[in-house]
Amino acid sequence: MHVGDTIDVIVLHLDREHKRIALSRKRLEPEPWALVEDNYELGTVVEGVITNVADFGAFAEIESGVEA
Repeated sequence: MHVGDTIDVIVLHLDREHKRIALSRKRLEPEPWALVEDNYELGTVVEGVITNVADFGAFAEIESGVEA
């Protein structure tokens, strides 16, 4: 984004006392997990990026916002 660009947002909160408005662009996009069943079939092998390793296993991101 650049200064002067026009974008769509959702108003989240109006703070009249401090003269602030909370806005969100992300809430206009579909929830990534809601699309997983449409994009992937059970048993499909996909590539991902390991984002964290824990004692019980690893977390992998297979697309933006979809990590498990």
